[in-house]
Amino acid sequence: MIRGSNLRNLILPTLLIASLLIASCGNPAPAPQPSSPTTQAEAVVATDTPASQPVKPTAVPSAAPAATPVPLDLPPVAVETTPQRGEEQPLDAPIMVRFDQPMDENSTLAAFAIEPAVEGDLHVAGADLVFQPTETLARGESYRVTVNQDAQSSGGKMLAAPVDLRFNTVGFLEVTSTQPGDGNSDVAVDGPITVVFNRPVVPLTGVADQASLPQPLTLAPAVNGTGEWLNTSIYVFHPSEPLAGGATYRANVPAGLTDVKGSLLAEDFEFTFDTALPLVESILPEGPMARPPTAVTITFSQPMDQQSTKDAAVLRRASDKRAVAGRSVWLEGDRVLRFEPLTDLDYATDYLVEVAESAKSAGGSGALRSAFTGQFTTAPAMALLRTEPTNNSQDVAVEQQFVAAFQGIVDEKTLGADAFTIIPKPTDVYSYFNEYENRWMISWPRQPQTDYTVTLAGDISDIFGNELGEQTIRFQTGDRKPFAHLNVPNDIGTYDAYAPTEIAASYRNVSSLDFKLYELGENDAARLLGPNRWEVMNNMRPPANRLVREWSVPVTPEANTNNLLKVPLAEDDESLAPGIYWLEMRAPEVKYGDGSQESGQQPARHMLIVSPLNLITKRTNTEVLVWATDLRSGKPVASLPVRADGDVDAQGVTDADGIVRLAATNREPWQPLTIFAGDANETSTADAPAAYGVMSTEWQSGLGPWDYNLPGEFPPPTSQGYVYTDRPIYRPGQTVYWKAILRSDDDAIYTPPPAGAEYNVTITNFQGEQVYKGVHETNAFGTIDGALPLDEEAGLGFYYLEIMPANADTSAYYTPSYGVNFQVAEYRKPEFEATLTTDKDEVLGGETIDATMAAEFYFGGAVSDAKVTWSAFTQDAFFSPQIEDGPWYSFNDYTGWDPVALQMYGGLVASGEGKTGRDGSFSFEIPADISDKLNTQQFTIDARLTDLNNQEVAKNTSVVVHKGLVYPGVAPSSYVTSVGQPLDIDLITVDWDGQPVPNMPLEVVVSRAEWKNVQKKAT
Repeated sequence: MIRGSNLRNLILPTLLIASLLIASCGNPAPAPQPSSPTTQAEAVVATDTPASQPVKPTAVPSAAPAATPVPLDLPPVAVETTPQRGEEQPLDAPIMVRFDQPMDENSTLAAFAIEPAVEGDLHVAGADLVFQPTETLARGESYRVTVNQDAQSSGGKMLAAPVDLRFNTVGFLEVTSTQPGDGNSDVAVDGPITVVFNRPVVPLTGVADQASLPQPLTLAPAVNGTGEWLNTSIYVFHPSEPLAGGATYRANVPAGLTDVKGSLLAEDFEFTFDTALPLVESILPEGPMARPPTAVTITFSQPMDQQSTKDAAVLRRASDKRAVAGRSVWLEGDRVLRFEPLTDLDYATDYLVEVAESAKSAGGSGALRSAFTGQFTTAPAMALLRTEPTNNSQDVAVEQQFVAAFQGIVDEKTLGADAFTIIPKPTDVYSYFNEYENRWMISWPRQPQTDYTVTLAGDISDIFGNELGEQTIRFQTGDRKPFAHLNVPNDIGTYDAYAPTEIAASYRNVSSLDFKLYELGENDAARLLGPNRWEVMNNMRPPANRLVREWSVPVTPEANTNNLLKVPLAEDDESLAPGIYWLEMRAPEVKYGDGSQESGQQPARHMLIVSPLNLITKRTNTEVLVWATDLRSGKPVASLPVRADGDVDAQGVTDADGIVRLAATNREPWQPLTIFAGDANETSTADAPAAYGVMSTEWQSGLGPWDYNLPGEFPPPTSQGYVYTDRPIYRPGQTVYWKAILRSDDDAIYTPPPAGAEYNVTITNFQGEQVYKGVHETNAFGTIDGALPLDEEAGLGFYYLEIMPANADTSAYYTPSYGVNFQVAEYRKPEFEATLTTDKDEVLGGETIDATMAAEFYFGGAVSDAKVTWSAFTQDAFFSPQIEDGPWYSFNDYTGWDPVALQMYGGLVASGEGKTGRDGSFSFEIPADISDKLNTQQFTIDARLTDLNNQEVAKNTSVVVHKGLVYPGVAPSSYVTSVGQPLDIDLITVDWDGQPVPNMPLEVVVSRAEWKNVQKKAT
């Protein structure tokens, strides 16, 4: 039950709010002299006690327009004030308080007070109380205006709450910063001088309209130049000539400058700075291999005095310190001194470039900061240093290329095809010059045991015209390098036990092929097929007691020719008994070792699995299915014991269909499983070999989901998560707000995790350092969230936020984790908005696309004279409209078997650049020529606009370029049909909107595509 007193407490605030809402719907009479926009009631501060009244201004009667009647008889409240809260008050503008209903003049005037005291005229005009100061308010002063609760409405209601309005008058104009700053030294002589004010001094205008704006900066000593306002409060002065080096400048902004609201610069603002002394920035040439005939240039940090610098600079030979005679030329506004020797410099000689401290800056007031000495070495004259092979070399490797190493700076244009001759003349020659090593490589197919003569032309020269002179190099090649390889595609192979076991060997320049055949156990096979198979294969050394056979096959090949030999592995030239074997092959002429380059190569090795079975496996996270069939008959092999290595539970016997399912829970999903079937020790004959076989789950080349562009994850995930931040980029000091949506995944059935589920959250910076770590609990909706306040000195770069279940096993193969990247950068908010538009969204091929990039400042005004760069790219756009009441039609010339049609991305179409005009826009045209494309194209247009402050905004848009005005569509009734059966095909013609276009002639072409797989038996 609500008691009466409590009920009144509820009703009174409600009525007060209602009065505010009702009053705001009316149209109060305007103030007699409004000086600025008014604000809402939030600018009024109500107090419990009336303000003191040090001054009671004289009331000035004034007739006021009638206020809108208030429907309810409620106490008056203040709804607007001038000035509004936080606004500076002009020194001579009126002060106004507006109520929600007409006010009684006498009581309202009596309730008004202002402090500090100010003389003025006070009157009531309907719902407005207006005070007009008759004396100027104090600049930069704080004032308080109050109206106590004695003020009454015209209906006699007391003011609901007193009015307490506090405001400041307009202050003084101030200089907040300068560049260079006061007292700065080593200031660049060619930089601008910038003054930043605390208030807008000039109105926002275009660049061409600045002639009438004030120029508030003076310099002593006086400097000629031009000034401009970058915006309303930043002034930049550009000297027309560089300042004097090593000089002190005094800058002054005189008092009396006013801003757009009349605020005054009370006193002169002065700052001083010292310009930098000149120094030598660089010399050219420098280092080794300088060009002797060229001039020497000395680049200074600022313009220099010509005469003193010329007298202070000298070029000397390093060996005897003798000065080089020449003449001096000044470039780039007296910043670069070019010294031109009267005679060419000597080859292969060290030179010194010296500049004494007596060199002065252009103003003459600053000498060189310190004496400078630089050095360079001229290039040597053209000569042949060496060749590989050297002249008269014997037994040169056939594979070795010919190399000529030069000294000097070679003129590559003299190294053409006619710059050398080779006898005997080859048919295919390739040459390449490495300018960094000064080496010329010449390659051609050499023949063994052949005398070659290489002649380098005499007119090969350096860049100065010094010629090499004819050079002749003679050498004789030796035999080709001997080799012996097993001609098998992989290190492991399976062999049919119903056929003779043979292997192919290729060889050259050897006298025999020496073989060793070992029998391996299942443990060896599991290791060779396991996760570390490459290391095991490399280190495999079967023990001597496993040796089955050792033999040698003499060969008498023709010298320097490659040969192929098929070698039976069984002594009777038949099949080896089913089992696992290891084969090694060597040749006496080949150098063998541990596999390193220094000690020689490893012998040829191969693991053989001889079996009459074909084993097919399919694996999941928990089991393996094995299907065994006979290689000769193709029939299933029943009652065959099957087992997986290393897993005592993974064993079973095939059923009548040759199928068995094995548990596979004791192995990580990524680890391969080796499957063994049958018993190799069973009695075996050529016609009835023992039913034994080996299979690895890794043998899936061409069969994995990725081979068919299908997504695959093993094992399937048990949970899913999506993490995001409120923004992709932040500044140091800002707060990163993030949220994660988490779900349990049961075969694509998603449910929220239990409320209170714990998740570890970590955030790392770009250096991998952890900046946050915490545990968060999910709510009833399966989400977690948080905030990361960035430090003001936070490192810049990309950060990563990762979320993981708190109970997750981080050592397991699959650990569910979700994350998101965000960037921390010292970026600036853009000052302008850019738009990229085109005249049409769709065009016909051969037409022109008209595009416009435009930009406007957020505070108003066009972004003129801004650089615009644009590019247009193309890719296939597949036309696929929705046809009502019909089948799905294909409208595109896209056939998967046609390699030309697979070229979906056409690349760059056109590009260009320009500048925005006075209206802030730049227009350009793009030719929509797609005559060389099979399909309709989509042009993507990227444009970037960079303003004078190097702020860049990028935009993009797209336009569809159609191949024609009408599209033919094809819809077969079935995509698979039987031979000899008819196939119905529907045809349609539509326009760009997918609307039918009747009476169009069509030509129908039916093509036949065949896929052939050819297998050829080896000889």
